[in-house]
Amino acid sequence: MNTGREMTEKICSKCNQSKTLSNFYKHHRHGHDAWCIDCRKAYSKLYQKQPKWLAYRRNYYKLAKHQRYIEEYLQRPKVKKRRAELDKKYYLQHPQKNSARNHTSNLVRDGKIARQPCESCGAKRAEAHHWDYSNPDLISWLCSLCHKGVHRGVLCINTQ
Repeated sequence: MNTGREMTEKICSKCNQSKTLSNFYKHHRHGHDAWCIDCRKAYSKLYQKQPKWLAYRRNYYKLAKHQRYIEEYLQRPKVKKRRAELDKKYYLQHPQKNSARNHTSNLVRDGKIARQPCESCGAKRAEAHHWDYSNPDLISWLCSLCHKGVHRGVLCINTQ
């Protein structure tokens, strides 16, 4: 029964405790969520550890729907402009890296060196990893996963 007064407390339907409205997330239709913030966070934490959810998250970026959205997003004029600004800023901040990358690209283009399989796992598709940007000829061919592992410090590769 509505007495015309503003409701200041609510009972959580999960833990059955009476709490102030500030302890509940806002809901677009009902005003506030039925569960308090603590119960909602605990549930979300458990749910995100379920195999079904983990598999969904792993495959999400492979979905065609997401791929189309990203392609459309990157075509927006504001996004193109911002990406160009960030690329230019990065290019100016790391001239030695860019010089080494260009040097390697030119060597591959000119046929002086050939792309190799991953030196760690043997995957056919590999990218060049520069151990020292001041010596652009010192490279290792690594697949994307192994390359990330080297940069994270998880994977060690012999440079000789």
